[in-house]
Amino acid sequence: MKGKLNLIAVIAVMLIFGGLVMAQNNEDAEKEVESKMPATDTKSRKMTNAEVSVISEKMLVELTKAKCPLGLNQTIIAGIDDNLVPPYKPVFKSPALTGVFPNTKPFDDPALNRIFAHSFSLKNYKPCEGRACQASLLIKVCNNGRDLWSNDKIYVGSADGEKFVSSFYVGTIWNGNEANQCKNLNIPLNTSILNGLTFLDVVMQDDSTIDYMKLVLNY
Repeated sequence: MKGKLNLIAVIAVMLIFGGLVMAQNNEDAEKEVESKMPATDTKSRKMTNAEVSVISEKMLVELTKAKCPLGLNQTIIAGIDDNLVPPYKPVFKSPALTGVFPNTKPFDDPALNRIFAHSFSLKNYKPCEGRACQASLLIKVCNNGRDLWSNDKIYVGSADGEKFVSSFYVGTIWNGNEANQCKNLNIPLNTSILNGLTFLDVVMQDDSTIDYMKLVLNY
């Protein structure tokens, strides 16, 4: 009996220690991302919850309707809308983003304590000399309720030298009651900033999974 109790105690300690290690890894990933930000960036760029909406696919259709003078629309898709069905879909990273975050995970990858990063090459999406008058970014993100998923963050901006400037958005993804869920985030993009960029970069840390993204540009 005493031997069984000792074994149970050892297993309990191992589980607790393992959980602490995973939590530490999570904190390390978050610290890695934050260390790549300018000192005041995460404070000055953070948007309120009211500015970032959770939308349905039906609402996305409304967003893609051109409301600008030229009546033109582009929708650029990264990843595939397949509810995280394997195989994992590759990301594209600009040289600058690769330099800042060299080791990242792809679309659909549920791995814990790994950063996600992807670049949209804007020079390929600007038929009107970068004169988009409206822009938004849809991100379908999921979590499996494991590790410290509730403190995961998304950053939208661009890599610049050895830093990542979150020009458009930085914020926590989940509410505390959203374990094992997916949702679509719609992030409005300031076109006065966007039109001057070569790449739009998205970074996420670090226990959640991105299924796909849609960049919507209206001219």
